[in-house]
Amino acid sequence: LHGEGDLTRAQLLIRLGDALWRAGDGSRARERFQQAAELARRLGDATRLAHAAMGYGLTQVETGVPDPVFIKLLEEALATVDPRQRQLGARLRARLTLALYFTPEAARRLQLSEDSIRLARETLALPTPPPFAHTTLAHALLARRIVLWGPGHAADRLALVDEAIAHATHDGQMPVVVEGHFLRICDQLELGDVTGVDRTLPQLERLVGETRLALYHWHVTLLQAMRALLAGRLVDAERLVFDAFGTLPPSEGRNSRQFFMVQLYTLRRDQGRLAEIDAQLDDATSAHTLPIWSAGRALADVDLGRPAAAARTLEALAGQGLGALPRDTNWLPTVAILAEVAHAVDNAQIAPCLYEALAPHVDDAVVLGTGAACWGSAARYAGLAAATAGLTAIAEATLERAVLANTRMGAVPQAAHSEFDLARLLLRRGEPADTMRAQQLFARARETATTLQLGGLLARLDAVDGAWAAGTSARVRVTATLRREGDYWSVGWHDRTRRLKASDGLVYLARLLASPGQAVAALDLAGGGDAGDAGAMLDAPARAAYRHRLGELREDLAEAERFADTGRIARARAELDAIASELARASGLGGRIHRAASGASRARVNVTRAISRTLRRLQAESPELARHLDRQVKTGFFC
Repeated sequence: LHGEGDLTRAQLLIRLGDALWRAGDGSRARERFQQAAELARRLGDATRLAHAAMGYGLTQVETGVPDPVFIKLLEEALATVDPRQRQLGARLRARLTLALYFTPEAARRLQLSEDSIRLARETLALPTPPPFAHTTLAHALLARRIVLWGPGHAADRLALVDEAIAHATHDGQMPVVVEGHFLRICDQLELGDVTGVDRTLPQLERLVGETRLALYHWHVTLLQAMRALLAGRLVDAERLVFDAFGTLPPSEGRNSRQFFMVQLYTLRRDQGRLAEIDAQLDDATSAHTLPIWSAGRALADVDLGRPAAAARTLEALAGQGLGALPRDTNWLPTVAILAEVAHAVDNAQIAPCLYEALAPHVDDAVVLGTGAACWGSAARYAGLAAATAGLTAIAEATLERAVLANTRMGAVPQAAHSEFDLARLLLRRGEPADTMRAQQLFARARETATTLQLGGLLARLDAVDGAWAAGTSARVRVTATLRREGDYWSVGWHDRTRRLKASDGLVYLARLLASPGQAVAALDLAGGGDAGDAGAMLDAPARAAYRHRLGELREDLAEAERFADTGRIARARAELDAIASELARASGLGGRIHRAASGASRARVNVTRAISRTLRRLQAESPELARHLDRQVKTGFFC
């Protein structure tokens, strides 16, 4: 039958496809959209053909594999739609941009996304914009974000996502808002903004609950597993990784299997249990053409004692440079993994190009898949590449940066790995101060690995030559002197001597260093004196006045919050904090009244300040000695 019946059937098939997509059954949804497209083609209905093609694009295509059916549908719809239908033209171009992501047609993607945004903005600028004009612009902006989904553009992508969310929210198009929140997390993660991720993820979870989009329920569980892996909560991660895999129906297994393997690989590597998934990893590497799978296979070969196989893969992927690697979302993690492989097999020929590639991205995080896993700061991998290339000073500074970045991100396992890498670099360099620092780093890495049960890192620590990792090896002898010479002190560290003007801090340090391992009272260091106190810090009338003012301020704050008066709120809170601090300083546990500083208290404060000032002066003259003393000297009532 043709005519109205077929038109109705085509429209119903599009609606059915949309319902199946929302339920998470992408395979059957694709079938319905294809049927609708065939009907629309026979009817010569360009508009319904376009909607069927765009609906097909809602369903998940396999990561790394362009879908020729999807591309052909969109190209056909774009060729037949009336050019005056700017809104529809913008939507089709946005979808085609996405469909071409894993093809070599970068220039075409860029042009399509620019045309899509231009048409969407023109539509929105009409005197009477059509319905959902804001949503059309949101789609165009998200497509532009996909064009930029490669190394070094995370901040730009995040700005596009935020604008897209605002437009979709204006039209109440919650599926687009959900997609925007998911992509926002991916960009925040790459920027190392884990605090932002932890803010956005509950919002995404709430939106998914409200919209009941099965695909994004999978994404939420996937991201929760990623966060557990990043923090080193391996027990939680094990449960969440398998929960995520079981969320989507078998028909959607193409992508869920890939992402499951990314997370399982990360988990088993942290646990030191990669051997358990060796065969599965072979299957995944054979099934997928993305270079990141081969790189991951090589890294597993390193861990499983097959360095020759790892070296062959490294040569195949990077022996002629990195030009063949697509600069897509997988580029940074692929290069990072290759840097770790190159370091493990000591390939100093390939390492320089890996360092040059990674150096511009040391402030970024390495994100695998669409937020499936985060392997911490890219600085770690740049540092490994620099070390392999023989750039020791650069490697040291970059690995120090990695330790700080991973710690700030809460990437606890990666921070420990970075500490291990830095310790091994210092140990190999072999200077006296390096040895002591390496021991401390090894000890910290081992403590983390033991606490979190990071079997992979524990194996690396155990493989370090001798007993260095356990911190039991004999220490390298370091010569240090501290001697008074009139108005100056001679400070020697290794083979260098500095002269510092005499100060109380140096006197205190000399006294402490003369009695290593013994506690010395701060009062004795400061020259003795009366240990008694000087009475109450605040008398009763003063305390009563403060508490009366606290009551007034609480009432003022409550009123300011009711009226959303941000200025009054800020002033009231500032005064509340100041008074509360003063009362806390004057009162002890159970409301006991603190007495004014006793002789012992004054000595503690004065000695601590004097030693701190001296260490700051030493920092400028001998940073290594200052760090050593800062770690070894503890101050308080007893030092």
